[in-house]
Amino acid sequence: MIGPPSWLEKNFLSPKMTLELIDRKSGERILEPVFSENVMRFLYGPSALGQLLERFAVGTRSFGKLYGLLQDLPLDSDKLAHFCENLQIRTEDFEEGPYDTFNEFFIRRFRAGMRPFDPHLNHLAAPCEGRVLGFDRLSESSRLPIKGQSLSIFDLYGGDKLLPKEVQDSTAWRSLIQAPEQLSAIVFRLAPRDYHRFHFPCEGTQVGPTWRVSGRLRSVHPYSLRMNASGDTYLGNERQISLLDSESFGPLLMIEVGALTVGKIIQSHSPQLRPFKRGEEKGYFLFGGSTAVLVFSRNRARVDSDLLQHTRQGLETLVQLGTRIAATTPLSG
Repeated sequence: MIGPPSWLEKNFLSPKMTLELIDRKSGERILEPVFSENVMRFLYGPSALGQLLERFAVGTRSFGKLYGLLQDLPLDSDKLAHFCENLQIRTEDFEEGPYDTFNEFFIRRFRAGMRPFDPHLNHLAAPCEGRVLGFDRLSESSRLPIKGQSLSIFDLYGGDKLLPKEVQDSTAWRSLIQAPEQLSAIVFRLAPRDYHRFHFPCEGTQVGPTWRVSGRLRSVHPYSLRMNASGDTYLGNERQISLLDSESFGPLLMIEVGALTVGKIIQSHSPQLRPFKRGEEKGYFLFGGSTAVLVFSRNRARVDSDLLQHTRQGLETLVQLGTRIAATTPLSG
C-alpha cells in the first residue's frame, strides 16, 4: 500500500493550497507560479454560480473544443509576452519559432541539446518535464494520490473490458498484471508553463494500439484538485493508454491524462511502423495542464530514492525531461 488514508489526506487531499516543490537540479525548495488562480477559485470554490458554470459549460467537451479553436487563432504577441512573464517561462530554452498561434507556442520544442536523454540502458529516463510523485510498491487495492485524488491503476487504464485484444492477449500484459503488488508508478504533473511533449523513456516496442478512455474533462489545476471533494477529477478526464515492452525494464504502461481545455492528446508515434528509441517523441498535449503516469514492475526497476523520499514528505519534485528516474538495480543512498 502507498500509505494510510491519513497520509493521503495530509499530503495530497488537503484543501490547503500548497505549491512548494523540490527542484531536483538545485536541491532547493521553490514556489511555483499559479496560472489563473482567481478563475479556478470561482469555478471550484463555494460559489454556486461558479459550480454551475463549471458543470454545464466550462467542464464540457464542447467548451474544450471551442477553447482549443481559440488557441488556433493568429497569435497576439502581447498575450504571449504576458503569459511568459507571468509564468516565468525561459523562452531562450526553446526553438525560436515562428509561432503563428498560441497552440503552436504551447507545444514548442526545446532547442537542440537542451534536454539530452540519459543514455544508460539500465536507467529509465523521464518521459516528461514536470512535477513528480514516485511510488515504489503498489497493489490491486493501492490508491495513487494523483495531485488531489485517490485512484487505482484499474481506474486509470479503464478496466479489462476496454483493453484492445492485442493487449489483452499479450505476454507483456499478463506478466505486468500477474503480480500487482510488485508494481511501481511515477506520476508527472505538467503545468501550463511547461514543455508539453512526452517521449519514450527507454528503447522498446509498443504492444497493440493506444486505447482511449473518454469522459467529461475536468481541470488538473492545483486549486480545482484540492477543492474537488467527489474524487472523480481524473476519472472524468480524457485518458490514452499505451502498453510498451522493453528489454531492460520489461512491460510498462504509459498513461496520458488530458485536462480542462485539453481536448486533444496527440500520439505522434505509429506503433505499427517500427520500434521506438529512447527519447523519441511519443506525442503531445494541446493547451492546458496535463498529467502522465508511468507504471512498471519493481522487479525490473526501482524508483530513484530521492523521488520516493520527497513524495513521503508530501512534496513533488521538479524533474527535467530525459533525466534518470529509475534504474534496474536498487540505488545506493
